[in-house]
Amino acid sequence: MRRVRVGLIGCGGIAQIMHLPYLKELEERFEIAALCDISPTLVRTVASDYGVCRTFTDYREMLEKADLDTVLVLTQHHAEPAIAAARAGKNVLVEKPMVVNLDEADELIDAVRSSGVVGMVGYMKRYDPGYLAGLREIEPVRDRVKLIELHDVIGPNAQFLAHQRVRRFDDAPADAVAAGQRKLDVAIQRAIGDMPDHIKRAYRLLLGLATHDIAILRGAFGSPEKVLSVEIWNDGRYITATIRYPGDARCLFYTGVVGIRRFDEKLTAYADDRIVEITFPSPFLKSTPTMVRVSENRDGAYDERNILASYEEAFKEELIHFHDCIVEGHQPRTPVVEGRKDTELLIDFVRTYVETQTGNVTAAV
Repeated sequence: MRRVRVGLIGCGGIAQIMHLPYLKELEERFEIAALCDISPTLVRTVASDYGVCRTFTDYREMLEKADLDTVLVLTQHHAEPAIAAARAGKNVLVEKPMVVNLDEADELIDAVRSSGVVGMVGYMKRYDPGYLAGLREIEPVRDRVKLIELHDVIGPNAQFLAHQRVRRFDDAPADAVAAGQRKLDVAIQRAIGDMPDHIKRAYRLLLGLATHDIAILRGAFGSPEKVLSVEIWNDGRYITATIRYPGDARCLFYTGVVGIRRFDEKLTAYADDRIVEITFPSPFLKSTPTMVRVSENRDGAYDERNILASYEEAFKEELIHFHDCIVEGHQPRTPVVEGRKDTELLIDFVRTYVETQTGNVTAAV
């Protein structure tokens, strides 16, 4: 089996908890060849943990000097390093949200196409065996589903991480951190315009949390026809939306944050003769299974089945798929063009809300 030489840009929590351990476990497929982070102590420490010789604090230098086939982009704002990696001829796995605005999406898509590399978005839930089992149960009634309910209301991620060793240091250059935040603010403004703080906060929540939900929704039912209504309240911390799908179906979506250790994410598909529920665990609880419940009438009686498809970890399955795309030429299940569609839908949430509040959709353009 061909080993792929991979470099990581960003050595924070998701790299330490998920990507690095599974890259190491899949060492017949991957060689961790280089690490990059703006914190010098962090990148040296993580490199020592994994026996990686080459470390960098500037991703541009890593792309120029390290012998890499592939790059994982695990930073706060993913677009700039992902575009640079694709232009440098590296296959790219970009953590979600892939981008913040559509200009970034178009630039990344163009870089991937021009270089002929694999570009994939890190929607690990789309590789979750439980989710895939749920899709198989939805498929027989997919065209008859009239109501979809999707929600994601969770507590702080830190409350799910107490049992994990996550290395953190405070030596990242202050000017680099500040510059990164300014770039992110500008990118958000380019996406939604000059909005009040509660709308900016809501858009950040959609980028950080709802991207996973939109990805699993698209994986199950494809692209929607129209966002019908959106509400944003509680200073941007709660959002609801009604989305129309082909066949006169509707999706009711809501998301928000609470202060307790609770993870409540579920996709439910309602057809007249079958209901399928897919319930997701916190992604930080490794190998906790995604559960599927199917309800229907069978032989004149109400029948309910619970399906535990696998304990395999979605992040690991995602990396296996990424390797297959690079080595065997498979098409990514979550290509960068889908990342653009998801960003466009989230921007449409804001547009729809602004139109409702002001009667002028151009205010959000």
